[in-house]
Amino acid sequence: MAKILQLEDDQMQVDMYRSWFRLEFPDLQWDFATKPPPLETYRDYDAVFIDFRMGAVNGGDIAMQIKAAYPELPFTIVSGNPPEFILEQFPDLLPEQVLDKSGIEEFTAGIRKALQRWDILPA
Repeated sequence: MAKILQLEDDQMQVDMYRSWFRLEFPDLQWDFATKPPPLETYRDYDAVFIDFRMGAVNGGDIAMQIKAAYPELPFTIVSGNPPEFILEQFPDLLPEQVLDKSGIEEFTAGIRKALQRWDILPA
């Protein structure tokens, strides 16, 4: 079973995602963190979804740290901001590494697409 880490600082969203993803992705183990864990923790996961605005911490900075330490670990930044806004700030990111989380259905479809791209879910 693949292990997925979702970094999200809003506990209400964590609770919603936990319930929703359990229904949508029952064959995956989802772990949630409201604060970024130590860098070495990421190696225990098959993929990471990172909230762009995590209080004082910037999800783009977390993504760059993960990319430098574990270049093979797939990640996606999720945000209510337009993807262009994030891509302007972090030009090393690819467009498919940024996902709009404004609507739960679109967000879920984007997560599914990323998991399929990473061969975690069948296409």
